[in-house]
Amino acid sequence: SFWLPELSPAGPVVAVVNLYTQHAQIYRNGIAIGYTSVSTGKRGYGTPTGRFQVLEKRRFHRSSTYGNAPMPWMVRLTWSGIAFHSGALPGFPASHGCIRLYPEGIEELFGMVGVGTQVNIVNQPMKVGWFGDSMYLEFHAPLGEDARTLEQNIAEARETVHKSVASRGLRVENDLIDAVVREESGMLVEVAYYQ
Repeated sequence: SFWLPELSPAGPVVAVVNLYTQHAQIYRNGIAIGYTSVSTGKRGYGTPTGRFQVLEKRRFHRSSTYGNAPMPWMVRLTWSGIAFHSGALPGFPASHGCIRLYPEGIEELFGMVGVGTQVNIVNQPMKVGWFGDSMYLEFHAPLGEDARTLEQNIAEARETVHKSVASRGLRVENDLIDAVVREESGMLVEVAYYQ
């Protein structure tokens, strides 16, 4: 994880949690100032997707639902029990719906957000982005049940890349797009570039 609040020291903060990647990104004024691993809800206790606002913050908190379990650095998103807090990160979804961060990560997040801060929880296996004049694609393995077929995922990835580069005259490597989706490694791969 990284925390670089000095890149944008003031302004509105938005947090984005991706259930597929088990990562959270923190932005201030649209600039990434934090990135960390998380552990979200395990099967049967899924973390909900959607747009939330921070409702409450407490340095010391205990769960009223799960046997008075400690929830240090609690940042509440719902009154039904969804919150950020410090906890174990085994590398996969393992919580009862909350979003766990490492102790140093939750302390940073706690200091960056306030009541009313927007938090978006998404479930996106695919990300595309630019670096220089090239477009990169990453695709992650689905978590839990995923109703989409491999063919649907490939078609969506191809459409996303082609739409993004349509006006730039870049060469698109459909074979690479297909391979990235099939492998589900989460690694960035260059899929469109100038010839």
